[in-house]
Amino acid sequence: MRDEFSRQRLLPRRLGQTGPAIAVADVNGDGLPDVFISGTGGQSGVLYLGQPDGSFKAAPDQPWAGARDSDDVGAIFFDAAGKGFADLFIAAGGVRHDRGDPALNNRLYLNDGHGRFTLAPAGTLPADGESSCVAAAADFDGGGRAGLFVGGRVVPGHWPATPRSFLYRNVGGRFVDVTDEMAPGLRSIGMVTAAVWADIDGDGRPDLVLATEWGPIVYFHNNGHGFDNWTEKAGLAQRTGWWSSLAVADLKGDGRLDLIAGNVGLNTKYHASADEPTVLFAGDLDGTGGDQLVEAQYEDGKLYPVRGRSKLAYSFPWIRRKFPSFEAYSHATVEDIFPADRLAKARRLAATELASGVFFQRPGGTFEFKPLPALAQISPINGIVVRDLDGDGVPDVYCVGNNYGPEPSTGRFDGGVGVLLKGDGHGGLTPIPTWQSGLLAGGDTRSAVAVSLPGQKGVPSIAVAQCNGPVLLFTPNTNRDTRSIARR
Repeated sequence: MRDEFSRQRLLPRRLGQTGPAIAVADVNGDGLPDVFISGTGGQSGVLYLGQPDGSFKAAPDQPWAGARDSDDVGAIFFDAAGKGFADLFIAAGGVRHDRGDPALNNRLYLNDGHGRFTLAPAGTLPADGESSCVAAAADFDGGGRAGLFVGGRVVPGHWPATPRSFLYRNVGGRFVDVTDEMAPGLRSIGMVTAAVWADIDGDGRPDLVLATEWGPIVYFHNNGHGFDNWTEKAGLAQRTGWWSSLAVADLKGDGRLDLIAGNVGLNTKYHASADEPTVLFAGDLDGTGGDQLVEAQYEDGKLYPVRGRSKLAYSFPWIRRKFPSFEAYSHATVEDIFPADRLAKARRLAATELASGVFFQRPGGTFEFKPLPALAQISPINGIVVRDLDGDGVPDVYCVGNNYGPEPSTGRFDGGVGVLLKGDGHGGLTPIPTWQSGLLAGGDTRSAVAVSLPGQKGVPSIAVAQCNGPVLLFTPNTNRDTRSIARR
């Protein structure tokens, strides 16, 4: 396996640990939920069939085992063939393979209606060779069949270069790339980390909302013939972040959909604001012909490199000569270190918001941001479940996260164990202590979904997947002698 930090010495975080993903559907028509957990290179995903007693058993046929060389970091069930069955789309990503490698091609498996899957014939889904991370399905053109959005996550070995994203129309079960035709600008929208289809403006058509890294929450409005980028119009463009997850729900009960967005949180060495964002320079910063990375942050109005002299010298050995002592380097701004013309030519990315929060929709269709409570800011949020989790009829928000990928001198972002935020139906979200919620999910947690097990009415269970860890299943606690909401 390639060492990401050898390919890009000043990479802030590993990008090859974004899975596993979880997808849930009744694939065999028995009325029970079935769960697919995506795999990674050398370890294929597994489909688990739900049993009447609430347990799960691995399906006898696992056709995706033939793609063990791929890193499968995204998965969704949807009716691709128009036969009323849950077909499975798997997004291949990661950084082990270079752009264009067949191992990065996404795959579609067709369901025979009994939970047996076969790889879709060649030509059903275009070969893209892009490192993806997320997919979302909806009948966006009103043709009666669900199309696909597939978000590009990274160009392996060239972060933060912009990967390609795709909008596929479903034409009789075959997927046709209509990105440039229907959604100008979507193909190069950025490094996409999450995607949701939802009727944001209430006109009866599904709109597309995306979370991006080093970018904003993006809103593509469905005009009935294509998509218009309403990110600026909706007041979302200026709040850029390291957005990592996304959910859509009406948290105020006013009939307008709000956007719940996960970010890196406020418990790291990084800080950002509109006036003093955290910054990334990418390009040939010293005229040697190679692309380098330099992170920078403001202090007292001046922009300083995040990395120390020794770390920066990995890519820029001449720094030791220009700043012969650590004391001299400690006073050097980014402008002191690098030539002005090189900085001007480099790509400059800025994040103005690192807090996770809710974009509440105003009556005019614009959004107002409100950070989540402090307990939800202690770690990155990678997965969000919005459901009524305590039976009071009001949507609650459950968040899971952490990130074990930052470079060694930064250290892991591992302060979280998941947090349940109880909704009040008017936009308020109150943290519930873990001892009371029972929803304890530490580790490098990557995704979470609601699962309605047999006999459960109203309040669902929650499945949580961890990178290099077990899949956790939390079920509603029916024991009246305990105050815990869920049990593991």
